[in-house]
Amino acid sequence: MAFLPPVYGLPGDVIELSIVVIVLVLFSLISLWRNALDLKGIIVANIVGIAIFIRGGELGLIEFFVLVVMFIVAELSTRYARKKMGSEHGKRTSANVIGNSGGALIAILLGYHIAFFGAIAAALADTVSSEFGMLSAKKPKLITTMEEVETGTDGGVTKLGLAASFAGALMIGAIYFLAVRDLVPAIAIVTAGVIGSLVDSLLGAVFERKKILNNMQVNFLATLAGGISAVLIVAVAALLGF
Repeated sequence: MAFLPPVYGLPGDVIELSIVVIVLVLFSLISLWRNALDLKGIIVANIVGIAIFIRGGELGLIEFFVLVVMFIVAELSTRYARKKMGSEHGKRTSANVIGNSGGALIAILLGYHIAFFGAIAAALADTVSSEFGMLSAKKPKLITTMEEVETGTDGGVTKLGLAASFAGALMIGAIYFLAVRDLVPAIAIVTAGVIGSLVDSLLGAVFERKKILNNMQVNFLATLAGGISAVLIVAVAALLGF
C-alpha cells in the first residue's frame, strides 16, 4: 500500500515511484555538478535508494526520504567542516556509500524497519560527529584510553563531536516519530544512532588505527551495530511493558 493517497486518478504507488525517480535524477545531477560523488558512487547510491524504496513497503517513501536526508546532511556537514578548516572536500566514492548505507540496506532487505532507521541514525550520527569533532577547540581523546590525540585520529572523540552525534541521531528519530507517531521506537532509534557512532569510534581506535579494518568496513559495522541496537532496545522496552 502506498504512503501517499491517489491523485488525479493515479494510484499512490505510481506517484511515489515518480517522486523517487525525480529525486534520484536531481541527486545524480547535483552530485556530478558539485563533485560530491564519483560516477560509481552515484550508480551505487541510486541502486540502494531504489532497493530501499521497493522493499520498504508502506514505509518505502519515508525510508527513501530518510536515506536522502542522511546523505544531504552528511554532505553539508563535511563541506562546512572542510571550509572552516581551510581544507578541500574530497569526492565521496562507492565505498563511502556502501559503508554508510550497507547496514541499512541489509536491515530493510530482511524486513527490519526499526533496524533500518537505527542504522541510518548511526551513519548520520557518526558522520556529523567526525566532521564537527574536528572543529573542537580541544584535542580529541582516544575512546579506549582517554589520552589526548591529534585531531583526525581514528577513535578520537570530543564533547562537540558527541553533541553533534546526538543531534544527527535525533534528526532521524524525529523523522520516524513524525511519520509513525510511535515514541518508544523513536527513542530507540536516537539511542541506537549514538551507540553506532560510539562503536565506530571504538572500532577505529582498536582496528582502523592498526590497519586491520578500513574506513568502509568500520562504517559498515557501526551502522550494523546501530540497527541491531535499535531492535534490541525496542524488544527490551516491549518486555518491560513500554
